[in-house]
Amino acid sequence: MVKKIKDCIYAYSGNIGKKLIYELKFMKNQQRYLQRLRNDIELNKKGVFYFVIDPDINQPGLADRLKAIISCYYIAKINHFDYKIIFKEPFKLENYLKPNKIDWVANTNELEYCKGQTVFFNFASWHKIPLLNHDKQYHCYNYVGHNILLHIPDKRYSWKFLYDELFSPCDSLKKAIDSCSYLENTYVAVHFRFVNALGSFENYWSKPLPVEEQQKLIEKCKRGLMNICKDNPNCKVLVFSDSTRFLKELSSMPVEFLDTSSIGHINEKSDCDTVLKTFLDFYMIGRAKKVYRVLSSELYKTFFCVYAAQMGDKELIDYEI
Repeated sequence: MVKKIKDCIYAYSGNIGKKLIYELKFMKNQQRYLQRLRNDIELNKKGVFYFVIDPDINQPGLADRLKAIISCYYIAKINHFDYKIIFKEPFKLENYLKPNKIDWVANTNELEYCKGQTVFFNFASWHKIPLLNHDKQYHCYNYVGHNILLHIPDKRYSWKFLYDELFSPCDSLKKAIDSCSYLENTYVAVHFRFVNALGSFENYWSKPLPVEEQQKLIEKCKRGLMNICKDNPNCKVLVFSDSTRFLKELSSMPVEFLDTSSIGHINEKSDCDTVLKTFLDFYMIGRAKKVYRVLSSELYKTFFCVYAAQMGDKELIDYEI
């Protein structure tokens, strides 16, 4: 019950919600702050914007997190702030993506909770760029999965440009990409997102379809996939999905897919292989010649492949079946 109350507070986007979130964080960390003050340790690094993944609240999927991270980086960049990311749960982001041009890796012990000098930033509005105070330190715990550049087009910066400033794949991810043996731009990527339609995959979503409806959906998707193959003769078709069952149903079709042993959702308690597989899919989609997002009333309208395509600067095609 306490966690549900906290989640509601975090989800609230008004001024009361901001104040409650800040008060909770301040009370939780006040003792540590006072101890640092007594020990005369340097406090309050001003002009720094921290994006924090809080393990105490529910978080969205990888694409929504990346959209918020990039959007907040844009806000910090426009305001000439240093930008830091604290992403340690349910995995350490820096174990999969390493800093490229910006040293963004940070830890919770860098955060200060000094009233009047530390500001909680609530990324729930994306229609204007806020003016940040350089005498403050900003913490963003609460956010929406929106791409601010869609609402405030800035010809100087694309989503890919900002992503590339922050991230490059770590060595283990590079090794996984290389081991797939697909050269960039030599295949098309097709993404199907079922969530729970074909079985239990992710908590808090709808129940699976009835058995007969599941098979009808599979056949419908296979027909659409065959049409995509016809539209791309002499080109490999690499299929991505959150359903191991669906991928195994494709064994008789002229398509290919990556290893299915570690498919999962990063919101669940995932092991390292599952997290690595999620990032591998993201990068392999982004390396395709073009990307198909398959749409249907029974499928989830995913943005995972949308931002993978943007990361790779590749054409995205919405394909209705």
